[in-house]
Amino acid sequence: MEELIAYHAETGPGTMFGFNGFNDNILLSLPLPAGRYVVHARLGIGNSDSDDQAMSCSIKVRGTLQYVDRVHYRLADWSQPIGFALQGVVELYESGDVLDLTAGTYKGYVSEPRILAFNVNAIVPPV
Repeated sequence: MEELIAYHAETGPGTMFGFNGFNDNILLSLPLPAGRYVVHARLGIGNSDSDDQAMSCSIKVRGTLQYVDRVHYRLADWSQPIGFALQGVVELYESGDVLDLTAGTYKGYVSEPRILAFNVNAIVPPV
């Protein structure tokens, strides 16, 4: 059995990202070697506008643009950050790849994003 390794990236307490426009913004990137992974991410997203706004957040494989997980939600006006958890499994081939934690909303902010990946021996059923 292979050694279990946890890979992670986080910004730390009090970190905030602000953005305008609905484009997905890369908040964190986690380079991983080839292998199979269980992936978890967490972030808070708030609305800095007087109108309700659509938002999305995701874990995406950079080289293939494959989504490991993605969430769409509608934020109320002037909302405090709402916590979102993302999770999934992924198999990375050859030399590995980079997982990106992304988020976007019209006018808002993200607080304290983090991403964590555990290597595993198998994913059943395979992805």
